[in-house]
Amino acid sequence: SVPRDLYVYIPGVDTMSRINFADYWGEAYGYEGGGPGLVRDTLMYNLGIRVDHYVRTNFDGLIGIVDTLGGVDIPVHCGISDHWPYPDENGEYPILTMQPGIRHMDGETALWYARSRLTTSVFSRERRQQQVLQALWHKGRDAGMLTQVPALWKQGQDMVQTDLPLAEMLELAQIALTIDDQNVRFYNIGLGMLNPWTTPYGGAVFLPNWENIQPVL
Repeated sequence: SVPRDLYVYIPGVDTMSRINFADYWGEAYGYEGGGPGLVRDTLMYNLGIRVDHYVRTNFDGLIGIVDTLGGVDIPVHCGISDHWPYPDENGEYPILTMQPGIRHMDGETALWYARSRLTTSVFSRERRQQQVLQALWHKGRDAGMLTQVPALWKQGQDMVQTDLPLAEMLELAQIALTIDDQNVRFYNIGLGMLNPWTTPYGGAVFLPNWENIQPVL
């Protein structure tokens, strides 16, 4: 996971900015490959991370993916509280609190869990996002849904955008069926690898501490 407020050089736009602006600028300026193309080149230029393909979705897409799989089971390690993103009958946004334990989440709850940071840090949120992705893989693998890639792809084209051809998805699905958890590693560019900084325009960003980031890369 790469913090969205990581302050880096954006190639093509020739400026320093938050890394999460790369997708927007790639689309706005007609960069080759659009938003994903500029995100790819920004990651390579600054972090040396090669991106071969991309898959992206939006909030509604994540809800649809989780619900298509029948929900996901996620181990919640610490209690969190945050506003539910949908108003009640009074037009108010209630506070949802989730206690530690294995929680079965539908799409809306998984999105809330992945986005929440009212009572936790942005770095904890990134770890929760990794949990959601891992839970999706577990559910698809254990329910045998990875063998239904062609049908799922037709169903999911309104949920995701990707440059992966179907043939390569099928090959990757076969690999995903054989991978165990101990074969997967998760990495984060975390707090000890960054220096908080305020830009001349008042933006709160993170400057990379290259000496500490390098071992993770």
